Amino acid sequence: MTTETKAKHTPGPWKVQGNSIVTNTPRPEGCYCDVIIAETPHCYEPKDHIWPVIAANARLIAAAPDLLAALKHIADLIGVPNDDESKAISETARKAIAKAEGN
Repeated sequence: MTTETKAKHTPGPWKVQGNSIVTNTPRPEGCYCDVIIAETPHCYEPKDHIWPVIAANARLIAAAPDLLAALKHIADLIGVPNDDESKAISETARKAIAKAEGN
């Protein structure tokens, strides 16, 4: 039998810094450093129609830990749904949580 260890995501808060999504993480030495979570594409030719999309993608990625926490809270509040609409919301929420957690 094999044991698979699932990695947990880097804790938030995450923030947009340039074209990177970073978090401020404590180091063993006691200081803090920015750790890059993700980077949006570099675009060397500024084009008005591309920059807003890149910025929106960065904001969405940076919000991921907060969105996951909110979705878990909503799923807990719904509990065991007793009507079709609540069941659909609960199922959608739980599928998104599982996807985010790699399940």
